[in-house]
Amino acid sequence: MASFAVCTYFPEVAQAFGTDWDGIAGAFIISFAIFHAMAILLIEFYGTLVVTLMLPCSPAEASHLLIEEPVPVALDESGLVGPGDTGDEAAPSLLSRFLAAFNRLVAGYRRTRCRTLLRVHVDQKNGGQSVTYTCVRYRYDAVEDSFVPAAEGIKVSPSIARRRLLRGGLAHDECARLQRLIGSNEITVQLPTVFQSLVAEFSSVFYVIQSMGCWVDLGYYLWNVGALLLVVMLKKKLHELAQHDTDVVALRDGEWTTIRSTDVVMGDLLRVDEQQELVCDGFLLDGTAVLEESALTGEPMPVHKVAVDEGCKDFDRRNAVYAGTRCVQSSGSSDERAVMVVSAIGGLTTKGQMIRLVMFPEPVRFKYHDQLPLVYLGLFVYALLLSVAFFAFTHIGSWVVTILQVLIVVKETLNPMLPVAMVMGQTVAAKRLRNHHKIFCLQPERIPVAGKISVMVFDKTGTITKDGMELSAVLPVREGCFGKQEQLAQPSTPSTLAEPQPYGDGGSMVVVAGDLRLGLACCHSVVRLADGTLSGDQVELAMLNASGWKLSDSDEGPVVSSPDGACKLGIIRRMHFDRETMTSGCVIRSALDGQLTVYVKGSPESIRDTCRSDTLPHDYAKICADLAGQNFYVLALSCRRLPPRVALEEIAAMPREVLEKDLRLVGLLLFKNEVKPDSALAIDMLREGDVRSVVCTGDSPLTAIGISKEVGIIDTTRPVLLGDVDQQQRLVWSDPDQSSLQDIIPIKGVHQLVVTRKAWRYLYHEEPDKLEKYWYDILVYARMKPSDKVTVVKWYQSRKLVVGMCGDGGNDCGALRAAHAAMALSQAEASMVSPFSSCRDGCSLITVVDLIREGRACLATNLATYSYYIVYAFVLTLGRFAITAIGNFNVTEWVLITSDIVLSVVMSWAMTLSGPATKLAPYRPTASLIGWRTILACMIPILISYTCQALALILLRLPANADWYYFVNTRDLDVLPRDWMKKGDNYDAAALNLALMLMLATHAHSATHGGAFRKSILKNWSINLLYALFLAFIFVLVWTPPTTLSCIYRVNCDTGASIEAAGVPVVSQFSVGSVGGCFLGPQIHRYQQLGYPSWTPSPEEDCRPPALALEQLPWDSPEISTLGYDGPNNVFSTRYAIHFTVMLVAAIIITQVWVKVGLLGWAAGWIRRRKIDEPFELVKLSLDERIQVKCRGDRYLRGRLVAYDSHLNMVLSEVEEVIEPPVKEGVKPPKPIRRELDTIFVRGDGIILVNPPPAKR
Repeated sequence: MASFAVCTYFPEVAQAFGTDWDGIAGAFIISFAIFHAMAILLIEFYGTLVVTLMLPCSPAEASHLLIEEPVPVALDESGLVGPGDTGDEAAPSLLSRFLAAFNRLVAGYRRTRCRTLLRVHVDQKNGGQSVTYTCVRYRYDAVEDSFVPAAEGIKVSPSIARRRLLRGGLAHDECARLQRLIGSNEITVQLPTVFQSLVAEFSSVFYVIQSMGCWVDLGYYLWNVGALLLVVMLKKKLHELAQHDTDVVALRDGEWTTIRSTDVVMGDLLRVDEQQELVCDGFLLDGTAVLEESALTGEPMPVHKVAVDEGCKDFDRRNAVYAGTRCVQSSGSSDERAVMVVSAIGGLTTKGQMIRLVMFPEPVRFKYHDQLPLVYLGLFVYALLLSVAFFAFTHIGSWVVTILQVLIVVKETLNPMLPVAMVMGQTVAAKRLRNHHKIFCLQPERIPVAGKISVMVFDKTGTITKDGMELSAVLPVREGCFGKQEQLAQPSTPSTLAEPQPYGDGGSMVVVAGDLRLGLACCHSVVRLADGTLSGDQVELAMLNASGWKLSDSDEGPVVSSPDGACKLGIIRRMHFDRETMTSGCVIRSALDGQLTVYVKGSPESIRDTCRSDTLPHDYAKICADLAGQNFYVLALSCRRLPPRVALEEIAAMPREVLEKDLRLVGLLLFKNEVKPDSALAIDMLREGDVRSVVCTGDSPLTAIGISKEVGIIDTTRPVLLGDVDQQQRLVWSDPDQSSLQDIIPIKGVHQLVVTRKAWRYLYHEEPDKLEKYWYDILVYARMKPSDKVTVVKWYQSRKLVVGMCGDGGNDCGALRAAHAAMALSQAEASMVSPFSSCRDGCSLITVVDLIREGRACLATNLATYSYYIVYAFVLTLGRFAITAIGNFNVTEWVLITSDIVLSVVMSWAMTLSGPATKLAPYRPTASLIGWRTILACMIPILISYTCQALALILLRLPANADWYYFVNTRDLDVLPRDWMKKGDNYDAAALNLALMLMLATHAHSATHGGAFRKSILKNWSINLLYALFLAFIFVLVWTPPTTLSCIYRVNCDTGASIEAAGVPVVSQFSVGSVGGCFLGPQIHRYQQLGYPSWTPSPEEDCRPPALALEQLPWDSPEISTLGYDGPNNVFSTRYAIHFTVMLVAAIIITQVWVKVGLLGWAAGWIRRRKIDEPFELVKLSLDERIQVKCRGDRYLRGRLVAYDSHLNMVLSEVEEVIEPPVKEGVKPPKPIRRELDTIFVRGDGIILVNPPPAKR
């Protein structure tokens, strides 16, 4: 480059070496081509080359391990699809076929890009081999002959842990061996250095192409500044990994020793200290602990954990403690503290797994991600054709300059800002979600995916309903009959009370007495913390608060006291919740008479099996079902008196099955899980936005049906069927309101369906054809486990639907991760697995609506910025070719700078600032780069721009302008290489440059029109202000006389003003020579024709020709100083300025009207109608709309379409029927017969015509 510049300014240097400028430039081009070709090859194929040069071998001999990750074509190996596979608007059939062939062609290339090469580490001491992948260590297993998780096979049972506790814990040698085998208790995250970040950022073919253009610009435009300024936007990813390095107390070699948390190994015995954050997962082996799990699981109340029972063969969740939780209270036999056995460390802990899910999320393959390479391929083909055109139709005079022009065209066509602008829109949307909607986004690339959601799956508890349970009423049982249901007044925020507040009047609970009240007071696992706060399950807290009794601790255990303190009950044994029996209970002893009583509570079905039949009301099942249908969470309470002389040791050793039999039913406890105030509004807004809502919950079907009706997911005017599997393993559909109605056959489109877990599994595994038939009518999934929620989400995805999931981040983590876009209504760390989380306004469901609104706006913005860069590529490159072919003219330097910085960066950024529309439109935006709407959004502005530039040239050549317009090919001017940027000093280049900049700015502005998914463009003050300033700037250039500003852009400039512009600060320093100096207007050709063919103006000679030439053609003659300006110039006449202004204004109006009226009006409707490939799709679009049906016999029906089937049988509601009687000759036509009907069934074979609503037409 240095020799290139020297030879340009001093041609005699090149001559001294026996060459010329072409010879120096040719060497530059050869080295340039070799360097960039090698860069592209290394970037794209270096990893493949390394793997190819390696020799395959067995895992035992391997120095490296190659992991071939699945190509992100589907969500899993079951053939499910990602959001990129979902349907969208119609595209030209040729492009669709070409895209399919292109995807098949690059499938192998994608597989090579999904490889990870890991170095195998060898332990020099014991020879073990290991690798670390996704923060988990894997070791070589000779038996399996493969690498397996290092912790595999290391499992501690309760019996082994107790023996280890008695022996004094692990030995130091054993700990050292386990640490070498499994690794340290930490999550290692490799944070790249600044240099590594720069290399990773620029290791892209797009940046290589941009480098080609930058160096070509330097070589072609002769940058004579000694530095290259690159503005790099680095994506800074913040991994907030709660790496906790602290001291813990472990039992090693019989002594409690303080060690670092990183030295903890699996199987270690640790002491659980109060106010300590746990550093690993484990199980309580001795004592009890109260843990604050809100940060991890979202559980608002501290959780009481107990040690594993003697004789248990395995641990359960009552014993499980997790890394990242904080111990509030600890008690046990080891220094009065609990003891835990470590079950998982590092990345294998629950917290570590969540961090890994965040660090290594499932890849998102969206539609335009697949299509963008095809678009670049098309642009590359276009650039090649244009390159051929440059060689065939232009005659620049130097093959080197022609190649440089071609490379600049390639750079301008394959603009790397295209994908950057789409990311820019997602970044702005993520910021808007955080600042305006209090929605936190971990994966901005999922925002446009949220805009395509068509099915939203909701959990119930904590999502549609409030998080806590409130004891609303009790239903006592006396002598085998239900009594009167007693409503209870609700205390304020009972879950946060340190002291129980009684329900009822003044603290007296006169409505609830006897065993029912005592059961409420003691049948729970609530504990009192050291600070007096009550901790336990929210249902049990509500029970204790309802009783009005107080809980305290004594040396013998927990004690509950009556409000007046006269009666005290000691809890001598607690029976925690058992998942198999679905019951929990306690044994109490009265301090007054020593009476022992067993209290057991649980689901109505479980308690029914443990109670004596004579204590059960005859309508027990019906009442329980009715209460569940009223949205009550029902628990049954029972009790039994024990013999008075039973020893406490006998009670402690008595099997649970013995205590939980021959019970007497005391009553039903009715808890209310209140619906959030805005849940129904959110569901209604989603329905208006064409988003289908379904409920997937672990609650009972009747409760789920009641909640779904309350929020509007289930239509109360249409019948509901409940599907379940009976004892004969048959799928049975029944009416949930009338259980006697069994074996009902669902009618597609008529019945709303609810399925239980058993029914879902039966349909999913046994009868997928029926599932395919009924899936659209299934609105509620009840009694679902977390794994079942995942299968529901993935099944919807297999239907090529974009699926959203909304849950509280607890047991919904699997479904949240599986969904295309998920919202966790929680602030817990567990919500990290979800791309979006929020707890705004009490974890409102409106946040889901806001997310979808922002997603649709982001998707529309991404397509708008995409269309801008496509228009930029075609308009700029073809304009460059046109002016080169016409007269070897140039696009001037500051026009390019303005187009690349002010327009491509600043205005494209302003385009992303348009916020979402206030409501959801009844359709979704397109995500296709090759769909008709996107093609029209690019093609029409390109045609308008081409027309505008052509008219600008035609206007110049009108006979009326012959007195001042002068055309000359710059090849005839013999311009020196150092002045080649001044090949734009003419009328043609000036007119084309002005039209070019104005059309690019106009398209950027028009593409920001709101439409159905974004706010009105009038609310985006940034784009309006920039556009107004830019329009003023353009028209100032059109009308201004020669000034410094106009000469910077080489428009309306003459020699005198050009010389004065040489000293403009900043501009002159960054100019390559086109600012200041002599103006190389077309008039200098007149002097060259006088016998001075090699003369060009020089500042040293005041830009004047030789004296003899001035005598023949004076400087101020009309031929040189046209229109009276100073020497050669390109100043427009007033007549041309008027015509040019009218043309530009017309182009602006046409572009704006096309977008507002065409693209966002009738054209958009036409494109959406092209999605209707079959007649039934039009009928489907008319569901829940009023339609008109013409039947045989001149019968007309107008009503709301409720349902239809493949035979066009219809169910209409709110029907107006009109019958036209036959008309006889000579008789007065009878009046039509009219009547109104509620709901009717219309046979399809009698229908002649279906007229959809106007919006669908």
